[in-house]
Amino acid sequence: MDSHHDIVVMPATSPVDCVYCNFLIDDDRIMKLMVQSWIRDVTTYQNVFADQQIMHFYRFEKCLVHVISLF
Repeated sequence: MDSHHDIVVMPATSPVDCVYCNFLIDDDRIMKLMVQSWIRDVTTYQNVFADQQIMHFYRFEKCLVHVISLF
């Protein structure tokens, strides 16, 4: 089998995943400011792109909470 066709599956507890999750959790003040600005843009300017960002962020947070609960 060609090496570029192999699929590598990393366990959920890999060091890369843990560092990534810790970075996101530690930097939650930046995410809070980002979400607040999106909410302001949606409510003030009816910005559809900011609205989409809020929906994507909500889906990301749900996924992140699920991944963290697996640890």
